[in-house]
Amino acid sequence: MIDNVHLVVGASGAGIAAGLTWAAQLPARRRADRRADQSRTRAEQALARAERQAEDAAATARADALRQIAEARAEAAENWSQLQHVMAELGHLVEVRLPAVLQELQGVRVPIAVGLRRPDLLADSEAAGYLEAAEDAVRAAGAAVRRRVEDSARAGVRVAAEEIQASLTRAQRDIDSGFDDHDDLGRPGGLSGTASAARTLARVDHSVTLATHTVQRLRILTESWPGVQRADCTVAEIVESARGRIRQSDAVDYTYLAQTGEAVVEGLIVEPVIVALTELLDNAAAYSGEAVATHVQLVPTGMRITVEDQGLGMSPAQLAEAEAALAAGTTDVTGLAEPGKLGFLVIGRLMQVYGLLVGLSPSASGGVRADLLIPAAHLVAAAEPIEEVPVVPAEPAPLRRRIVVAREAPASPAAAAAVPVDPAAPLADAPVDDASSGVSARAGQGPDEPGPDEPGPTAHGLTAHGLPRRQPRKAVRRTAAPRQQEVSDPDAFAAGFAQLRGVLATGYGDDSLDEG
Repeated sequence: MIDNVHLVVGASGAGIAAGLTWAAQLPARRRADRRADQSRTRAEQALARAERQAEDAAATARADALRQIAEARAEAAENWSQLQHVMAELGHLVEVRLPAVLQELQGVRVPIAVGLRRPDLLADSEAAGYLEAAEDAVRAAGAAVRRRVEDSARAGVRVAAEEIQASLTRAQRDIDSGFDDHDDLGRPGGLSGTASAARTLARVDHSVTLATHTVQRLRILTESWPGVQRADCTVAEIVESARGRIRQSDAVDYTYLAQTGEAVVEGLIVEPVIVALTELLDNAAAYSGEAVATHVQLVPTGMRITVEDQGLGMSPAQLAEAEAALAAGTTDVTGLAEPGKLGFLVIGRLMQVYGLLVGLSPSASGGVRADLLIPAAHLVAAAEPIEEVPVVPAEPAPLRRRIVVAREAPASPAAAAAVPVDPAAPLADAPVDDASSGVSARAGQGPDEPGPDEPGPTAHGLTAHGLPRRQPRKAVRRTAAPRQQEVSDPDAFAAGFAQLRGVLATGYGDDSLDEG
């Protein structure tokens, strides 16, 4: 029993001790539990914050990725659009711009400048620079080829023109000789066929004159000189010579005034002035159904020759093209296929080389007015007073070359035989034609030829055109009757002229023997 009691007491004491121990440890455990709960709560909060941050970061990354994808897609679309525009510009270059460059090189007038198809999209871009460089390269290559073609054509035409002009000049000398023979043989009551032969020679002479002027135009267009050096001439002689070089010579109505008509022009510029005036008269006569009014006026800067037609006139665009041709000063040989521009190109070349001035303007009569100014520096002297000398009646002489009856017979060129000279030779040594004499200057005179103070077969004091003749200072011309020479065999003489006509018709063609 005692043992059981001891066991019970011992167990109770142990239980009490355990209870006391537990009671003593309870506050600490509670504090530990609270700390654990707080730690767990903080951990859960940290986890929640981490999850939220991760979600935010993922959303931000996703948004950034989507934005970058959208930007990449937009850039790709823009690049594709740019590529399409560049491809379209390449097509525009091949289909429009380069053909326009070729037309420009061919001399075709392009109404507007051709550039980029969409300048608002590609202006100042690298692609636009490459396209412009390609166009410039094609233009430069075409221009280089064009220059080579022009040089070749110009050289070929120059050689041909010089040879043809030399041949025609020799033909004119032969015709002059025939006229001289005719004057010596033609007496009243003499040969019956001489008048017809003279008319034939006159027609041939006019045809050769027209051909010579055509060749002279070619020389000038090839940047050569006119090929003739003349002596000092009066303005009246220049006008009459120019009218003799056109087909409708009888359509020229020249108002002669002694004050201007007898003014003397320097020989160096006489032929260029004649050629330029011929082009103006020919153009006016070709486009005017009425008379072509021509008058001369002395102005402070020189002598102005005005040519005014009564045609349909020129449109502003045509006037602009004509003025551009005059101002060019050089000739585009590949553009000579337009006959209407040739005259203005010839005049423009003469303007550049010899300092002539030409202006075009609408005329009050509805046509075109052209003014040709001879600079005062090339006027040798003003018109001198004409000495009144009684006219001695003389027998009328047969028709001579370069004698012009106003509005009845065509005049001849420059009233002189054209003698080509070498442009490289000094002018003092070159053979010179006196356009006022009506025949070529000769080294010597035969015993029956008039002396220096004797006139030809015209009335004293008058030129072959019925105009007052310019007299040397302190010199009085004497009147001489025309001389005639008897022909021993009239039939042989007439047969010789008929044979000459056949030779000329064979050489030049029958059409060139027509008047005009």
